[in-house]
Amino acid sequence: MLPRICEPRIAAAVVSLLALAGLACGPSQVQPRDLPTAPSVSSHKVAKGYVVTEAPEGIVVGANEKREPVKPKVTEDFEGPPTSNDWWSSLIWQFEKSEPWSYEMFPHPLTLRARAEGLAMGYSDKASIQGRRYVFPYERDLVVGLAGLSSPDTRVASYSDWSVTADWRTGSSRLRATFGHGLPFVYFERQGTAPVTITVSRLVGDQNGKAEPIDASMWSENGGVLGVTVGDHHYGFFAPTSATWTRKGDTFSSTLNGKDYFSVAVLPDRSPATLKLFREHAYAFV
Repeated sequence: MLPRICEPRIAAAVVSLLALAGLACGPSQVQPRDLPTAPSVSSHKVAKGYVVTEAPEGIVVGANEKREPVKPKVTEDFEGPPTSNDWWSSLIWQFEKSEPWSYEMFPHPLTLRARAEGLAMGYSDKASIQGRRYVFPYERDLVVGLAGLSSPDTRVASYSDWSVTADWRTGSSRLRATFGHGLPFVYFERQGTAPVTITVSRLVGDQNGKAEPIDASMWSENGGVLGVTVGDHHYGFFAPTSATWTRKGDTFSSTLNGKDYFSVAVLPDRSPATLKLFREHAYAFV
């Protein structure tokens, strides 16, 4: 049997290692940071800090990829200050010369992107996992617009805490879409007589990629309301009650029977009861 005299030495060594480990896991800075000093630019003191009222040197608010200031893209009837740092900021601030509409937007549950011909809509419900990268990528199922629409840019007409209204125009035709966080609907308003068009166009990920061929099945039609499934995503198209829809290939169209409003919603399933429930709220524009 080995002598027991070594056990205290082992115990002491273990205690020393645990003490070192405890020090290594301790906070790197025990003392609190000093309170901030007044900034060099115009500011207001709020509690223990400051809010600047002009951009610090070297910071350009509303700039393009060359760090040049740009004007906000707003309509002639826009009111209020142009905001920044929001999920829809690419609608109002143009970063790249080649992208005067918008980048991908994720108001949830919808995924959206403005294009020259209207608003691209989709629903991202499948995660993409690559190593440590875990994302729900941009997905496009539909492009909602007007016949002949080719807007030079997309502008902001108004916004609130949760939603924004975007504006497209070509000649006498004009389209406005209101969408926001937590809204399964996009609410549209039309000016002019160009028919509404909703084109099935499936794309996942890169906006510049090629659209995927995909089937679209119409499973309900009743008084201006369509139930349509694109792949495994379900949508409701809500025109005025007196209107009708026609289909030619991958495009659904409607004259709205002379009216100027309609909406499109992503649905949780394709049951008639769900479509009926959504119809009850399809014309309550926000």
